[in-house]
Amino acid sequence: MVRVLIVDSNTAFCQALGKILHSRFPSIIIKEAYDSATGLEKTKTFLPNLVFMDLHLPKNDILELISKIKNVNTEIIVIIFADYDLPEYKTAIHQSGADYYFQKDSWTGEELLALVQSILTKQDEVAIHKTTTGKKANCKLNTRKDIYGTAA
Repeated sequence: MVRVLIVDSNTAFCQALGKILHSRFPSIIIKEAYDSATGLEKTKTFLPNLVFMDLHLPKNDILELISKIKNVNTEIIVIIFADYDLPEYKTAIHQSGADYYFQKDSWTGEELLALVQSILTKQDEVAIHKTTTGKKANCKLNTRKDIYGTAA
């Protein structure tokens, strides 16, 4: 079962993103958190596969939060949404361990759904390999984009 955590102080954005995800992936389980402390706690208890997070959570060092989430489980995919498309943000986010970056005012639902589909497909392949061989596959996402949006 795929678990998704959306961490954003804007409840309307959380609900809209949840609806978009459920429209394509009705079996996923989605939880929301509206601040960083709750987001980290839910990461520890809910153990999501994917975490969508706003870059500008109130009273938070987002880079530290990304690092803490990756410390819970390095396989959690962290996707950051930001209001700005500044190179220094992208560099810092990438260095902190985030996997993907979307600018809030320029992403499309289809881009996001395609990214989630590619992540879930790759996770299924890893799970099948682990089930049949007893070992985790050592592979990266073929469709993964680096923080600047170019193919890795």
